[in-house]
Amino acid sequence: VAASPVHKTIFAAYWLQGELLNGGFGQFFGNSTGVLAPEAVEACTVLNMPRLAAKLQESMNWFGLPYPREREARQTQIEAAVESGLDPFDVLDEEVAELIYEEGEGLEAAALAFVKRHTPQTK
Repeated sequence: VAASPVHKTIFAAYWLQGELLNGGFGQFFGNSTGVLAPEAVEACTVLNMPRLAAKLQESMNWFGLPYPREREARQTQIEAAVESGLDPFDVLDEEVAELIYEEGEGLEAAALAFVKRHTPQTK
């Protein structure tokens, strides 16, 4: 069964926020949740958070095109960068953490408002 657009948006936004605030892009991309990066960009766009969407897209671009959906491919690139002394997401992690809270009404509030707007009201 395919998920509805509302469920897809909230699912991607939830995992983006949880992983980024817990361990930054290294955790998001290094875990299985990194498979959701393209959907998370779309979710941020739908939730009217274009700067957050742009920063996420910028971080995805580091991997090259096409974006690797396979966890092992992302982990290999991240590990090679770290071994060479480079943290490819250091600056972006801080910028994105701020945007999660400060862009518009914030990601969580935007997601809740989105669900409310798209949920049928019962009487």
